[in-house]
Amino acid sequence: MSTARVAVPGGRKPRGPRPGSLGRRVAVSAAIALLAQAVVAGSMPARAAGPPPLRHHPMIQVEPTTPVEGSAATFLTATNWSGYAVAGGTYTSATGCWTVPTVTGGGGNGYSSSWVGIDGFDNQDLIQTGTEQDWWAGVTYYQAWWEILPAEETVITGMTISPGDEMCGSVAQVSGDVWTISLQDVTRSETFSQEESYGGLEASAEWIQERPYVCDPSCGLANLADYGETTFDRLTLNGGNPGLSASEGIEMAAGSTVLSIPSYPDLTRDGFNVAYGSTQPSPPSETTPEGQPIEVSSTQQYTLHGSDGVAWVPIDAGDLGSTFNPSVDSIAVSVGNADLWTAVAGFNQDIGIEVTPLGGSPTVVAWKESGGFAGTFSPNAAAVQGTYSVTAGTTYTVTLVWKTNRPMPWTDQIHVAAGQAGAFSPTTLITTLYPAATSPVTAAGSTQQYDLAASGADNGTAWRAVDAGQLAMTLAPSASSVAIISGNADLWTATAGINQDIGIQVTPDGGSPAVVAWKESGGFAGTFSPNAAFVQARVPMTTGIQYTITLVWRSNVAMATGDAILIGAGMEPAFSPTTLFSVLYPAAAAPAQVASSSQYTLAATGFDSGTAWRNVDATGLSQSVTPSGTCQVLITGNADLWTANAGINQDIGIEVTPSGGSTTLVAWKESGGFAGTFSPNAAFVQGLYTMSAATTYTVTLVWRSNVSMATGDAIWIAAGSTGAFSPTTLFVDDQGC
Repeated sequence: MSTARVAVPGGRKPRGPRPGSLGRRVAVSAAIALLAQAVVAGSMPARAAGPPPLRHHPMIQVEPTTPVEGSAATFLTATNWSGYAVAGGTYTSATGCWTVPTVTGGGGNGYSSSWVGIDGFDNQDLIQTGTEQDWWAGVTYYQAWWEILPAEETVITGMTISPGDEMCGSVAQVSGDVWTISLQDVTRSETFSQEESYGGLEASAEWIQERPYVCDPSCGLANLADYGETTFDRLTLNGGNPGLSASEGIEMAAGSTVLSIPSYPDLTRDGFNVAYGSTQPSPPSETTPEGQPIEVSSTQQYTLHGSDGVAWVPIDAGDLGSTFNPSVDSIAVSVGNADLWTAVAGFNQDIGIEVTPLGGSPTVVAWKESGGFAGTFSPNAAAVQGTYSVTAGTTYTVTLVWKTNRPMPWTDQIHVAAGQAGAFSPTTLITTLYPAATSPVTAAGSTQQYDLAASGADNGTAWRAVDAGQLAMTLAPSASSVAIISGNADLWTATAGINQDIGIQVTPDGGSPAVVAWKESGGFAGTFSPNAAFVQARVPMTTGIQYTITLVWRSNVAMATGDAILIGAGMEPAFSPTTLFSVLYPAAAAPAQVASSSQYTLAATGFDSGTAWRNVDATGLSQSVTPSGTCQVLITGNADLWTANAGINQDIGIEVTPSGGSTTLVAWKESGGFAGTFSPNAAFVQGLYTMSAATTYTVTLVWRSNVSMATGDAIWIAAGSTGAFSPTTLFVDDQGC
């Protein structure tokens, strides 16, 4: 069983190699030859004592070895570098801190360098500073240095380096070709800073463990010293978080032997561990901030072959897995959001949230299923939500996992992410921790399967409790509050043509029940094709009143004898969990919501080319935010998407526009149109966006078709009948501001 990236059919191509990577091996080989000639000519004179002088070198890439276990991302493989490199932009500053590793002997002389730099990933330029850790003639040597190619390293003689010292290095452009090289030994309070001329391409930034070039006695790449393991952390790129991705990792190898390998990025994506040998280390452990959402995301597309229908496998353990360490006993809430689809009719796609404590066994805390009987190439904007208890001081890894619903031949496949190469819909996993002692989270759940069969009450209008015992809760706030309530269920039908509605009903003591939000799952698309439906509501609550929250459902039309709709996918006794969650906020600090009960139509015009995003409702589904401090804002959209024309998928997204700035598409999802017409998808889209203090941002729900529409074609938002359409909502949670 394996995962790999593919493209959605229709002429769409997968992402190609990084720019210039295929030609780099020839160019680098030539450069090594020139370097060897320079050494022979005497440009690297021997020192009076200690190891010979060293030269550092641009990355020498070779063909990737086997993919890193549990990840669809394959680390690049180089003969001289191990760590992380970011490319594809213009980079004018890079900083990073690391711990000087302890080197040991064995097998002759060995050398290792730890450094931060600009360029060298895909060109022959390089400006860098770092530390050297060498084993030479039975003695260890540690020193600081800087270097601008093609010159050899310059030792910083005013610094005394020892293993265990915390170092912080920086290379930054001052203006034009003037750059500052800085290195600080934090442990010893020693600092070096110097301006130098550098005219490189500024095309990459790196944080690297390297085996350098040396003449000892012959000239070539050095033997890598056994440096054990070290940590790179507090990395910045152009003044901000580099947002490292697992696919930017580099392992070092000699032939088929891995010499050095990095971990996946840490929780905040600004650090990693790197270890000698072929055993991948765990990411650095970080104390996780309470109440602040932590997001991991990927814009790759993934394919799963040969699932046995039972075993869960990571979608991408590097980019869609995070590690956290709570400072106090906490309740964790994780939400996964992905476009699921199949290229082979008849295979449903299951997505789950797996949690693994350090040294413990993995547990799938929640999962959902997307229908494959409905048709091919019809994404389901799936959401899965789970809550679980975590213990202070224990490191946990939470990972997005998937499988098929039954055994699948190797030649068949299911997929995550819609769209075209270079612009796939983001897959996200967002986790928030709440202190257990004061947790505002209330959760109810059931792993039963529910069957709503025809009866006199099932006329397509009456709401009924799914399970008044297990899928209901009571809230009695001690102060004026706002509850953000969400329901998550696999909805499906055994009778084609009957849609399934799910809602959240709130009943105050002594008052009447009210359905505050609802969504619809399509039944015209086909039978036995679950929709991983998500419904969300914002409910103000008054002090001293008890509220009963209930998950309710109904069919969209009257059912005849023998008809039925169902909740819960899978096989007995392992049905997918149905959940009801509430997070209670103080009224003055609750997430903002805009909602609309209108129905919207996007018909063919000159703008509907399948690429241009348009406002759903610029007035009713848009809101402004002006944070008092720099913070990450959690934004969610929830809508029933459907088409009147088979073959046209419906895309929904979240745009953010700062005052006077450019618009950013933060997140988007796709709802399938190949599955059939008039079959709503209870779509959910979620993303994090960093906002700056005192800047006004406009947050808008947008949409488009996935292909150009012809005259008479249309896509829609909102299910139901006139006067009673399902609400479309846009939430903005700026709790971190």
